[in-house]
Amino acid sequence: MLTRDSGRTIIIIFLILVVTVLYAALAPIASAQESTGFAKSQSKTFQLFPNPKFLNCFAASTSKPPTATVVVTPNNLNDTLTLSVKGLKP
Repeated sequence: MLTRDSGRTIIIIFLILVVTVLYAALAPIASAQESTGFAKSQSKTFQLFPNPKFLNCFAASTSKPPTATVVVTPNNLNDTLTLSVKGLKP
């Protein structure tokens, strides 16, 4: 059985993994956009969904699974990634 601390550790590891995967996935896109003249002012939004086998670990409710929305906004020097998560255990 998971303790409260180990549950938080799993959530933190999950979020770090998500950000790392996003960074790895978006880095080539950013360099491709610069070389193709893609407009830098466009934001990209997409959804993340949990792996069903981990739902019991971090879902706050069994009837409503957690969701995450990612918005990536390009800027001149640095891009901004906004990660909004709902439905996680406290």
